[in-house]
Amino acid sequence: GLPNEFDLKYMLKYFKKTFGCLGTVVNDKKYGKVIQLSGDQRDKLQDFLIEEKIARAKDIKVHGF
Repeated sequence: GLPNEFDLKYMLKYFKKTFGCLGTVVNDKKYGKVIQLSGDQRDKLQDFLIEEKIARAKDIKVHGF
């Protein structure tokens, strides 16, 4: 649910370097373009999105587990 102004490939590159993980951008039928990261990066990513004011905590949906 990120605005189109964000370059997902650029964000992916930053996340991979910062979090020390692998990842890719995939097209999901339900959610559209999705950034997938290896390992459990959910908390780090959520904190990043909130701290950078990209998203509000109530708007973030954490999937898995």
